Amino acid sequence: LHHLPNEVLGQILYLLQHQRTLYACLMVSRRFCLLTAHLLWMKPAFADTSRVIKLLCTLSRPATETRFSYARYIRYLNLQQHADAINDDMLRRLRGCDRLERINLAGCRALTAATVRAIVPNWWSLITLDLSKCVEAVSDDVLRAVADNCSNLQNAYFGGCKHLTDDAVTHLATSCTKLRRINLSYCEKITDVAAMMLSNHCAHITEVDFSYCQKITDAAMLALLPTHPRLRELRLRGCFLITDEAFAAFPFANEYMRVLDITSCPLITDVAVQTVATRCPRLRSIDLGKCVQITNNAVRALLPLGRSLQSLHLGHCSQITDQAVILLAHRCMHLRYLDLGCCVRITDASVEALARLPRLRRLGLVRCLSVTDAGIMALALTGGAATVLERIHLSYCINLTVNAVRHLMNACPNLAHLSVTGVPDFQHKEIQVFCREPPEDFNVNQRASFCVFSGQGVRDVRDYLN
Repeated sequence: LHHLPNEVLGQILYLLQHQRTLYACLMVSRRFCLLTAHLLWMKPAFADTSRVIKLLCTLSRPATETRFSYARYIRYLNLQQHADAINDDMLRRLRGCDRLERINLAGCRALTAATVRAIVPNWWSLITLDLSKCVEAVSDDVLRAVADNCSNLQNAYFGGCKHLTDDAVTHLATSCTKLRRINLSYCEKITDVAAMMLSNHCAHITEVDFSYCQKITDAAMLALLPTHPRLRELRLRGCFLITDEAFAAFPFANEYMRVLDITSCPLITDVAVQTVATRCPRLRSIDLGKCVQITNNAVRALLPLGRSLQSLHLGHCSQITDQAVILLAHRCMHLRYLDLGCCVRITDASVEALARLPRLRRLGLVRCLSVTDAGIMALALTGGAATVLERIHLSYCINLTVNAVRHLMNACPNLAHLSVTGVPDFQHKEIQVFCREPPEDFNVNQRASFCVFSGQGVRDVRDYLN
């Protein structure tokens, strides 16, 4: 090995993924140590918060007390799992990470805008910045600092940062023209102006999330869609001003579009779905939940997508009937996720058709009151979906019995989640002892009817019922 050039040996060591193996290599010799140290520190992983604190303490030590400039080795840092513990003082210790490319601070609510604004100029190499839900840490001044110092930024996630305005996003769009992904969900002050500026200056955008930006209108889409034919994901959940006209702006052959979320857009009709299905032939996922004007015609329009379609949400689309679902099951055989919650016209006939889908992993039938034991037994006995089904939601399907659900559980070896909240036959203490704890914000009545089994709970209740 001592005849190998450092460049070749470095590439070999780079291919080693196991941390313990890298650490063993580091201890071989001085040469190995020099080539391996930066690999160990490039993407530090933390089993618990104490490891985060230990790393930050190391970064705070004077250069004279450390063998390497550890801060300069760090390229990727994910602190989301330890968000509750991260504060301004801890963030300041990362100022020396001037080669940082990706940092995830999502949910670090204790951070303040002043500290983030002061640190950002040191992170001039940033490619990905995630400050989702850092409400007090993200202001217009912070976004301007990012724009002025991080010209290579490609992925920006600011979901839930409600203080942001169009002015800041405009500054970001004009300075960070390499942007590919941007999340501005729940940024309630954002309007069409921001969308238009992103459209005008960021030619490479592939993913956009304007969910619950309730000032976004068709004008934003009319600017964005025609100029970005390689757009892959578009999320407009809760943008209640969006109408069918927005999707007339889609290029006539968008081969790249994969994900479209227009949940809770009440003005959307079958016309929009027909347009999308025609112009986006490789669409994999479409969310139409709470688009109350959707009918069977919209589902029929999706049929030509065939095997491309993998995920479909139709929750609260109460005009959907068995006729459409049966056609869907026959034509879109690669469906993995289907939500029919609160589709009150769905009956056992739909469930029997869906039972043949060989890749169906998640099925939502919440409040499908006409679904009975016959449908569940068909799902259990047909052998298609049952072999791969992982999650099924049957809450408030009041006509189901324990016996039918038991057969389903026995037929689904991969089942990891079962919800039967509000099903009378499951409102017994000896069964509910296996269900998980209800959310803290549930009231007394909700807690009493709550019945959801996950992970080990599914296995335990299956054993009990057997």
